[in-house]
Amino acid sequence: MEQEPLQPGKRTDVGYKRPPREHQFKKGQKPPPRRRKEKSADSLRPSELLWGILQEERRVTQGGKVRWMSNSELLMHRAHELAQKGNPTIRRLLLDLMMAADPSANKEHIPTRMVVDGVDVTNYRT
Repeated sequence: MEQEPLQPGKRTDVGYKRPPREHQFKKGQKPPPRRRKEKSADSLRPSELLWGILQEERRVTQGGKVRWMSNSELLMHRAHELAQKGNPTIRRLLLDLMMAADPSANKEHIPTRMVVDGVDVTNYRT
């Protein structure tokens, strides 16, 4: 096979990532933009899914007033209500959260007797 003589303006370097001119994009045409795929709820880790649910806000009526609260705030209010009604498991959880939330608290000085809302919760650590 005989090679054609080089003509001015004609490309000879055709190959990988170098298409012939007739197959290149014409003026005004561009390739579609590459986009990242959106994460679906199925591809999220359970912790990410839970975090998203806890951050959602809801409209709540409290004391006759309507306000917006996050699900995490609602969860804490509900836990407080259950602890006040005498649920020992929730009391333990809330007291552990309180102890963990205050990093300056000296764990060695935990009182020997602890009363919350008139209820003795001294032995809350089991």
